[in-house]
Amino acid sequence: MRPEWFSLPSSSVLEAVEGNTPTQYHSIPFSQMWETDYIWLPLVIRKQKFVGRADFRMSGEKLVPYKWWYALAPNDP
Repeated sequence: MRPEWFSLPSSSVLEAVEGNTPTQYHSIPFSQMWETDYIWLPLVIRKQKFVGRADFRMSGEKLVPYKWWYALAPNDP
């Protein structure tokens, strides 16, 4: 893993789009990230509370997810 920074669309653009999907975050290189990141990262960006778990195991010399789940939590009023 090597951390990198990427630009996101302005918050007004993100707020205007309901049901954001990874394709609406063109500047984020999901293909270079963990396979489960496309699920939870948009939730973080939208400030949506969630719970989840991702378990990884070695496949050769690479860590790969083999079991994961995420669930939305209610936002505070």
